[in-house]
Amino acid sequence: MQRPRSSSARWNLALAYDKAGYTPNAIAPLLKSSPLADVARLASPADWDRWLIVGASLAAFAVLTLLLRAYRLAPAWTTWLALVVLLLGVLTIGAAATGHHAYGVAANPRAALVWRAGTLYSIPTEADTAQQTTTLAAGAMGVMDKTFLGWTRLSFPNGQTGWVRQSEIVPLWYPSQNSMRPALEK
Repeated sequence: MQRPRSSSARWNLALAYDKAGYTPNAIAPLLKSSPLADVARLASPADWDRWLIVGASLAAFAVLTLLLRAYRLAPAWTTWLALVVLLLGVLTIGAAATGHHAYGVAANPRAALVWRAGTLYSIPTEADTAQQTTTLAAGAMGVMDKTFLGWTRLSFPNGQTGWVRQSEIVPLWYPSQNSMRPALEK
């Protein structure tokens, strides 16, 4: 969900999943109203990462100011200001971590959705009948970590990994090709 605050985007997403006949487990909680989902919908995962950086910067500035005050290199009034900024930074970090965590696997920039039921293979080929296979449900979400000749290896939150045809998955986020390529070719 790249525009989580948009009610029309959420409505269209819910409609699309209704028509598809499934809602991914990682996305379903975000479509309903709950305190955690309401916080998460304030920003996208990338925006929550930015807020985490802002919160960490505020906290670092406050600690630096308190350190300068401890060595008497800053005026006395900066102590209270630094404490307020530190509190604001910690609250921002907490909100950002909570919001980002609510997205689960969907927050990963390499997250992918299995768009139709298929098979997860232990090796990237359909030719070897002795390999382990697992039924892969439509709507399953995993993280793309390797590619090989039209196959993508997915890692799931439960620790399971396996190979699936690239045509069976849809990446959730579309970063520039150059930023995605090195991560997938390892």
